[in-house]
Amino acid sequence: MPFVEVFWRVGALTEETIAALVEPLAEMVARGLETVDPSHCVTPAMVDLRCCEIGPLDRVRSDLFITVLARREPARSVAASDLVLGWAAEVAERTGLGDVVVELVLTDHHSSFDYAALEEAP
Repeated sequence: MPFVEVFWRVGALTEETIAALVEPLAEMVARGLETVDPSHCVTPAMVDLRCCEIGPLDRVRSDLFITVLARREPARSVAASDLVLGWAAEVAERTGLGDVVVELVLTDHHSSFDYAALEEAP
């Protein structure tokens, strides 16, 4: 499951703007990941998205900073820069901000859950 953390600066954006961004952002992330890697289904409901205000001691310089964590897959690695640029452009358009940073962190996935059993199930 992808995880998205949204850091936003009070004064640059309102709580209402951030709340209105949550669902479209989950859809953007799911659509983008599944488009470049159709072998792995990702739906907006699978995206764990959290929002946090940028505090006075945070080192984030952008008014809106979004981190997307997802499992590393070959197709995602190849398309990473296109995904990031597309998400940043779409978020900037929705918010009216020119100062939007989006980063995609692809991680190796290790779990105690047996995902192979899911693929073998009828």
